[in-house]
Amino acid sequence: MRFPNLRYGNPNEFSHYVASIPIKETAKRLRRSERTIRNWLDGTQKIPWWVPEITRLKNQEHFDRMRYMNMVPLLRPVGTVIAFPDKTKKPHQVDDAAF
Repeated sequence: MRFPNLRYGNPNEFSHYVASIPIKETAKRLRRSERTIRNWLDGTQKIPWWVPEITRLKNQEHFDRMRYMNMVPLLRPVGTVIAFPDKTKKPHQVDDAAF
């Protein structure tokens, strides 16, 4: 067990709850610097026990409020998908005889 002491939070749980939130906004919510948040996400610094708990509670409260107001919560995309063109296909050519 990597963090047997209960003083430290689970880094996987923390990264799960802040996956779709920008680091700047996460730092503002937790009242910590952006560098601290990056260190927590990179694993160079141990996460205090309360950080994953606070992020989990804030997410749950957000979803509960949205459900109470009969609104569908907007989920932010976690990643961006980039589609590269397939170079094996030849571009479509238009024949002059068709006109």
